[in-house]
Amino acid sequence: AGLSLASMEMDVFVYIASLGYSLRQRLPISAYGEQAVVLLQNLILVAQAWIFDAPASFLRLLAFLFATILSSIAIYLQPSTTLPLLPMIAVAASVCSRVPQISTNYFQGHTGLLSPITVALNVFGALARVFTTLSEAYDPVMLFSYSISFILSATLMAQLIYHRKATRTVLLAKNDNNKKKF
Repeated sequence: AGLSLASMEMDVFVYIASLGYSLRQRLPISAYGEQAVVLLQNLILVAQAWIFDAPASFLRLLAFLFATILSSIAIYLQPSTTLPLLPMIAVAASVCSRVPQISTNYFQGHTGLLSPITVALNVFGALARVFTTLSEAYDPVMLFSYSISFILSATLMAQLIYHRKATRTVLLAKNDNNKKKF
């Protein structure tokens, strides 16, 4: 309740594009190192969502795996002249990954199971990437990408704060309903 599987799936492509760009540009590891860890984390979260919450059809799993592998290969083979497009793809994917979650929260009037800790880490992580980009590897394209990520994550944080009472009420009611079943 409250989590958007599409958001989690799109996050994978955000980090593939961003990590691919950073690697191809040979940026310092301090500018992109955590992206590999977050990519792995997002892959695990998507797998858990498929297994425990929204069992995916075989066709959906196959399409997602194919798209993940294909996008990784495409980034590796992309000509250097078009490399600056990767962060723009990451921005578009970031918007596509966060907007469904922001929209879900807005229309539900609560944030459901959205983790405040994860969102806070996303906010501070994006902010840290902005500062790292400014200080170590100034790249205006990456700065724009990280700034958009920060704004979208901050929007989710604002929703968590704004809807905290409604979320608590919904989760308590759901917990009470689950207790009555047993």
